[in-house]
Amino acid sequence: MAVARQFTRSHRVRRRGRVGFSLLEALTVLVVMGILTSFAFLVYGNHRRALRARTAARQIGTLFTTARAFAINQNAHFQAVLDLSTSGLWIDRIDQGGQVVVPKMTTPENWSVYVRVMGVSVNGDAFENGLVRIRFHPNGTADSARIILLGEGGGTHSAGDYFTVKLYSPTARSRIFAGSRL
Repeated sequence: MAVARQFTRSHRVRRRGRVGFSLLEALTVLVVMGILTSFAFLVYGNHRRALRARTAARQIGTLFTTARAFAINQNAHFQAVLDLSTSGLWIDRIDQGGQVVVPKMTTPENWSVYVRVMGVSVNGDAFENGLVRIRFHPNGTADSARIILLGEGGGTHSAGDYFTVKLYSPTARSRIFAGSRL
């Protein structure tokens, strides 16, 4: 019994002397947490850039789908307008000659200011600024178009920050390509 008490006391004494963490252990944990946090911020920033570009690509794709539906359903000519200066987009009703009959049939929208248009071509013609007009016809056809978008927001860019919206002339259908500058 005396041996058992002696063992219990010495065990308690050793345990009391080692309560909590040493300064070295606490600093190690803080360094590891700092590294993981900085990595998480980097991944989150990349995700946000790609999300902004994807959202803008979807807005443009929806604009094209709506303009096509208007043209077919109303048996009239329409144009999707991209304003590269203000990041705006809307749909106008036009006559056969391309003159605007009813401006801004849809409420103008804007894509994120953190998305840069890297290139626009309509029927092979390149645009860098100003208004870009893409015509939709009642027979279900449209101009061919390609819009390349880049999500910005600091850091270096990866392929995942690029999105391309292509509009195919014979069907007036659009397709979004992620991570591509087709």
